[in-house]
Amino acid sequence: MRILSVTETCRLACDVDSAWSLFADIEAWPRWHPAVACAFWRDGAGGWRAGRRFHVAFEQGPRPWFGDGVVLAADPPRELRWSAWCFAYRPQFLLRLAPAQSGTHAALGAQLSGWAARFAAGGELPHRFRAFQRSFLDAMRAETLGIAGSIA
Repeated sequence: MRILSVTETCRLACDVDSAWSLFADIEAWPRWHPAVACAFWRDGAGGWRAGRRFHVAFEQGPRPWFGDGVVLAADPPRELRWSAWCFAYRPQFLLRLAPAQSGTHAALGAQLSGWAARFAAGGELPHRFRAFQRSFLDAMRAETLGIAGSIA
């Protein structure tokens, strides 16, 4: 089976627990990421656990795109897997946070498999995933500079 995987990484200027707290507060994403119009849990408050459903609306490019997602697996504060609609595809996403010498190493990945990977590989979708991942991690990094106890 063909697999298309795109991953971006960065260093965050805070510890893993602080980075997780920033990411875990989905309703606050619009405050620190300029392309997120709104984000909320579809099934009430509660946090990142397998089976939870959420909605995120992004305003990137010429038209907004929306992502209804479901959490597949969560191991706070280290790893999170979820699936969300992205255009006509439903990729799986992965966020990994790991302690680093001077803060936290963050990796954000997206993966398509089967027919979707074959169809998307030759188009612009991998570039759009990479641009989204980079913008998300850059916004997260900028926000961590303001966290008390940052490692700058």
